[in-house]
Amino acid sequence: MNRKRFVIFIIFSFFLIRLGNGSVPNHTFYIDINNIGGECDDNNLGTIDEPWCSIERAFDISKEPHIRGGDKLYLREGIYRITKPIYLQE
Repeated sequence: MNRKRFVIFIIFSFFLIRLGNGSVPNHTFYIDINNIGGECDDNNLGTIDEPWCSIERAFDISKEPHIRGGDKLYLREGIYRITKPIYLQE
């Protein structure tokens, strides 16, 4: 695992731990920049068949659905560039 992928893995592991509240996840969302499972679009529902394209979309609280505590977020293979700050709230 190269250094860049390792850093991204650690950051998102922290996000998932931070968002988790010990309960069963409410929802499972997918981000798939390379359209492996379905054509990505940030207007999609974030499902495996209709994934989002950007990480920012998952955390955008102005749009529904978005990730909340206890939810799972899977990133399909790809290079994801974060272009805006991501804020986590409890």
